[in-house]
Amino acid sequence: ILTLDDRTARMDVTVFSEVFESNQQQIVSDRVLIVSGKLGLDSFTGGYRVTAETIYSVEQARCHFGRGLVIALNPSQNQQGIVQNLAHVLAPFKNGACPVWVAYHNQKAKATIPLGDEWQVNPSDELLHRLRDLAGEQGVWMDYPKAKSSLEAAPA
Repeated sequence: ILTLDDRTARMDVTVFSEVFESNQQQIVSDRVLIVSGKLGLDSFTGGYRVTAETIYSVEQARCHFGRGLVIALNPSQNQQGIVQNLAHVLAPFKNGACPVWVAYHNQKAKATIPLGDEWQVNPSDELLHRLRDLAGEQGVWMDYPKAKSSLEAAPA
């Protein structure tokens, strides 16, 4: 049994041996984890209990739930050799599972261009930090699908 604590609440998570063994290296005190599983009532405490089905590190969750990493470029950055700098920053993180897109805009047009499969990356905190140094704090983000609200999902 793991206890997840985000300093606002605690939740006990039951992790059966198969899930535990396949995730043992990432189950470390004070490490951020994303747990996917089944939620149920805990008759002993009167609260809720989660049974873990999958455990993700933050990087794994970015790849699993995200559609890709987006880097926004503008014309002034392009004139300063950002394309070469971008390749230099991405190179050590290649061979991952996360697609990379470049969102480019100028006064006449805008486009989102996917980079080739050989540029898929592991979206680590270090990579995001380096890219934000290059493209600005607001110039780098993970693209996640929008969740449908219950109103959107309901039949008309």
